[in-house]
Amino acid sequence: MSLARNPRRIKQFLTRYGPDLTAGLHDPRDRRGRRWPLVVLVETLWLGMLLWCRTLRDVETKSARTGPRVPDSTLAYLIERLDPAPFRAQLIAQVRRQHRAKAYRPRDLPFGVCAIDGKTGWVGRWRADPDCQEQKDGQFHLRVLRAVLTSAPSRPVLDHDVIARDTNDLGQFRVFWPRLVATYGRSDLFRAVTLDAGFASKDDLAVVDRDGYGYILQVKANQPSLHTELMRLLATPAGAPVATSGWEVAHGARIRRDLYRTPAIVGWDDWPHLRQGWLVRQTTVKAGIPTVEDRYFATNLLWNVLTPRQILRVVRAHWGIENDCNWVVDVVWQEDTHAWTANKRCVAGHWPLRVLMWLRLLAYNLLTWLLRVHLRATQCHRLTWTQLRDALEQVLLRVWSEAAVEVAFATLG
Repeated sequence: MSLARNPRRIKQFLTRYGPDLTAGLHDPRDRRGRRWPLVVLVETLWLGMLLWCRTLRDVETKSARTGPRVPDSTLAYLIERLDPAPFRAQLIAQVRRQHRAKAYRPRDLPFGVCAIDGKTGWVGRWRADPDCQEQKDGQFHLRVLRAVLTSAPSRPVLDHDVIARDTNDLGQFRVFWPRLVATYGRSDLFRAVTLDAGFASKDDLAVVDRDGYGYILQVKANQPSLHTELMRLLATPAGAPVATSGWEVAHGARIRRDLYRTPAIVGWDDWPHLRQGWLVRQTTVKAGIPTVEDRYFATNLLWNVLTPRQILRVVRAHWGIENDCNWVVDVVWQEDTHAWTANKRCVAGHWPLRVLMWLRLLAYNLLTWLLRVHLRATQCHRLTWTQLRDALEQVLLRVWSEAAVEVAFATLG
């Protein structure tokens, strides 16, 4: 497909797969003060999110290039009063629609794998949400738990939840996991979940196993007995590794990973669901100096479910939740530093940060699919996020004629 046809393809893509943002939304404004239709305001917010505007003033400026200028104060008023709950249903509908379009086929794996991890979604000097957690430095953090389908090329977010003020990642996982299974349990989107060391709870992992899912848990010193046992079994492995990755180049260093594994951990210390222990030994060579780092994992997966090379891929893919999803929303959208409005007076019943998070995740899922799957298959080079933003501005703001847009895309990159 020619690059010159990309503007038309993007328009068709956004029209076909864009979410129905007003579905389930209740207009919180008084009837006497509704100068702007709700659909116009929500679509304006969506435009600003797709173009990752930094402020509502920027959104207002962009709106003037597509139609009547929508005041930033009007947008802020709406965000602060919208109920965030309907946006979760919109995200689930979006995921299911993309799944039906076969956008989430696992890459080089026999089944889908989901990563669950916590993240700070906002930092500020005031409690902008009832569940903000005050830190020792006096700053307030709004933390969230996210599930990302790391086996898919676009790394989409499957679900998202705010971590309650009086708990932590593991405590919220006990609420989050049953809801995730109830939502996607029949879809076959994923059959295994990867977790970092903060989720090392025998009882909670037993629930994952009972629900019929595999777990792959990184084990660190916060589980001293299990960590010590894995070190005993694997710290001085005999023989050659069962799999070795090729050398990768990242940040001026060359990296290689070796895999060792053992079934001797089966049923250890009343963990009836535990079936394998893994050691991934990472060798990093920078400026000619090698360093070695050992990472240990425990899993309930049967021995032959994954090949050794697939194990290395799954372990590496877990960091897709950090290197793809969390990096993109932090760097591209500047999630934790540039909230459009943040409930500074902490008015009860106002949830602007949650509304903005859902809109951001809807935009992330759509644009990563467009960038890494839809457009990548039609051109010889991979667009950067900056190039995609420039292309979207040309398409969405309609500042040039169609012919000029076609020419711009033909020379893109």
